[in-house]
Amino acid sequence: MNQKEHTGIAPQNRDELTRFFANYAGQPNAFWYRDVPVEILSYGLPQSLFLALLFGIWYGIAERFAKISPPGRYLKIWLPQPLHVDLYLRSRARRKTSDSELDNRFVIDVLDRQRIDEYLSPSLTAALLHLDRTFHVDMRDKYVLFGPLVTAPADTADGLDRLIAALPRPAEEIVPPPDFGEAMTAGAGVVRVKRVGSSFQADLWKVALDNAGIPCRLHGYDNSGIWGGTGEIDIVVPSTFEKQARDVIADLNAATDPSFDEN
Repeated sequence: MNQKEHTGIAPQNRDELTRFFANYAGQPNAFWYRDVPVEILSYGLPQSLFLALLFGIWYGIAERFAKISPPGRYLKIWLPQPLHVDLYLRSRARRKTSDSELDNRFVIDVLDRQRIDEYLSPSLTAALLHLDRTFHVDMRDKYVLFGPLVTAPADTADGLDRLIAALPRPAEEIVPPPDFGEAMTAGAGVVRVKRVGSSFQADLWKVALDNAGIPCRLHGYDNSGIWGGTGEIDIVVPSTFEKQARDVIADLNAATDPSFDEN
């Protein structure tokens, strides 16, 4: 889905979402909620009475055997983390909405069931079951579709809020720190930002600085012993990263037990 196709409308919470649906008059056809793109689609009925009757007869038969959804207005939610596996999950035509078993409420067609079971966390499963009490639900590898939107705006907002809160998100990528030598620009020196009493503590601080994108080295490092060797170990960084390193250290010192590291 091209993000440029979405408007700048982005309700911030469930109350704003409820007001959005209460005042909806056909536009816009897309919006954002919790950084997830949502489309509003309409599957219309035929205009003439004769065609509507034919459609009703056809739909009553086809709904039992074909992969179609009831007509009306739907929400299409694009998954922040697509499945990358063919999936067809759809509300059953005949089901007990009080049933808590996913397979009893939905038709699930997928080659790799284990991967789907891993993706469908308890919270996402609960959100889908909650939607299925009121709406027809259709989930594919890249999106979830539910509707028709014939309930109160608050119910639609509640269902969408629950679903988006439960969707898996991509793990944040940890960018490796710059190479220490390359970070040493002309005229830059090496600055000690921390001194610890064991290699075990030194390793913990180095991981913290690495994860913050700050190149660092350990001077006086000794990795002997179960918990690391003892002796003073200096944690040094290029002078151009001194302020960033001290900020990270100060934040971690404030959040950890002071008895862990008194240096």
